[in-house]
Amino acid sequence: MKVSAKRKQLSPAWILFILTGLNLFNYLDRYVLSAVLTPLQKDLGINDGQAGRLVTAFMIGYFVTSPVFGWLGDRWSRKWLIAAGIFVWSVGTVLTGFAATFAWMVGFRVLVGLGEASYATISPSLISDSYGHAKRNNALTIFYTGIPVGAALGTIIGGFIAAKWGWRHAFIWAGVPGLLLALVMLPFAELKRGHAEGKTVEAAKRPSVHDIVTSFASRNTCSWCWATPPTHSRWAHSGIGGRRSCIVLMAWPWTRRANFSARCSWLPDLWAR
Repeated sequence: MKVSAKRKQLSPAWILFILTGLNLFNYLDRYVLSAVLTPLQKDLGINDGQAGRLVTAFMIGYFVTSPVFGWLGDRWSRKWLIAAGIFVWSVGTVLTGFAATFAWMVGFRVLVGLGEASYATISPSLISDSYGHAKRNNALTIFYTGIPVGAALGTIIGGFIAAKWGWRHAFIWAGVPGLLLALVMLPFAELKRGHAEGKTVEAAKRPSVHDIVTSFASRNTCSWCWATPPTHSRWAHSGIGGRRSCIVLMAWPWTRRANFSARCSWLPDLWAR
């Protein structure tokens, strides 16, 4: 007798809770560098220009690979891509604590950017597939509050650990939790694309290059590009060419702070009414 075990599916609330927590760790790991920069420069003999290039290295890893992960997110298992991204950025953070030279430090910061690009590009699509139009914007607002909270904790915790045990320990202890948290979603079934609207077949269709180019040529593009994160994520995941997509998120103005997003999150809902 053949018995097939069906994996349990997480509720929307649990998906939002887990992904928001992971987003917090995402920014915590990113901002440890700014908290320990002074002792790091002194220890490795890095000048201000080189310190700035460490941030550039992260940005290169982030922006160059974001379109790649967006493309993969429309084709591969999203929970595995998210897990891989968390694992990679956590390994990069831990290894930063062992960097002996500026060159190694640059390489590890690129690795952190690569891992965070995978998570940041793909995770909002899971939230969008968990919540319908009425609740999606509020869910994404909660998700993006992990940005200021994580940044603040990264600065506070990183500075505290550096003061007590040195800057290397700050990176190591900030990165270790992610090595375990990367596994948190793997035991559960992944939502099908378009689940929240019951359009799984239509949403599973991959957007063509024409669909993506056309979306940027629309009159709404300018307002979307300057929108707050919940606004443009809601727009992107409501569909391109009638299809839900991850790849368009490579263009979000991610530098917008989530605290500003929280204050303005009611605007798209009001506009929809």
